[in-house]
Amino acid sequence: ESSMFVFSDDLICPNGYTKLILEDEQWCFVMNRPLDATGEIRFEESKMLCEQRTGETLPILPSLGMVNALDAFRHASHAGPLWIGIECNLETNVLKMELRSSNNFIFSKVHFVSASPCSNDTVYVQTDVFKLWRGYPNATALTSYVCARRALLAIPPLPDLPASPNCLYGMFLLNDWCYAFDESPRGDVDYEVNSKERYAKHQQSLHHYCELEYGGFQPSISSEQDTQDLMYLRRYKLGIDSEDLWLGLVCGNKNKWEWTNGETWNGYTKFVGNENPNFCNFDLIDMGHLFDASGNWIDGREKKAKYVACSRRPEEYISTTT
Repeated sequence: ESSMFVFSDDLICPNGYTKLILEDEQWCFVMNRPLDATGEIRFEESKMLCEQRTGETLPILPSLGMVNALDAFRHASHAGPLWIGIECNLETNVLKMELRSSNNFIFSKVHFVSASPCSNDTVYVQTDVFKLWRGYPNATALTSYVCARRALLAIPPLPDLPASPNCLYGMFLLNDWCYAFDESPRGDVDYEVNSKERYAKHQQSLHHYCELEYGGFQPSISSEQDTQDLMYLRRYKLGIDSEDLWLGLVCGNKNKWEWTNGETWNGYTKFVGNENPNFCNFDLIDMGHLFDASGNWIDGREKKAKYVACSRRPEEYISTTT
């Protein structure tokens, strides 16, 4: 199985994806976890999250090589059963696989656990035992899912979300915020470059980048919805929860946490460490905080980020808390 994970220079995968070479094809796989706090995700949501990025789907398995490749990737990622891209075509009442017409191998009885009638209420996983395909009710939820795409000649630009008339050009509306997500203009950025206070006149700091490019700020997070929105934005843009993002969080001169955009601190936190949500020490050096792969807030000491998220309220926004 390990021989499937072979490096080749001719085609490439986005950062954080694993390339698998089998027969005459090269594929990129990425393992993802659910965005929300429940820790589980259904077939339809997994399918939607994969397909939002052009060229990606749930795994399609047109050959024994792909079946084995998915199992090897699952094993290397310490994952359980995984959704696969088999659905029921209700017009013809036969099973179909995304982007592929059915053939005798795909739908032979070799892989199905038992006879699997075509049903709109049934979705399929490849199990973690014997690489079998099992049908589950569509209300079933799993703890992880894989998106797959063909390997590329070049990495495309970051994809855009649908534009909103209430957001500036280049920003995208997610619930109560307009967001932008860009590569850092300075490469990997540590807190000293990021800080407004230390580099107040440095027009290329990330704080000033958000201000100059979008009239906005680095994100504030005051609810679980804000957390999920920023996770979604990063997942949509990069396809994987692999890059930390600087938050607009500082310790104010009254020893209270403050958001640089002026949003009221309401006590919602996802600190990982010893930070007190109700108190901070203004006299200590604040190294900032980053939003990590799991949506937690981690100390910025000796950390860097190569992408920047900016946010601002949409036009005509009215707060429901005032």
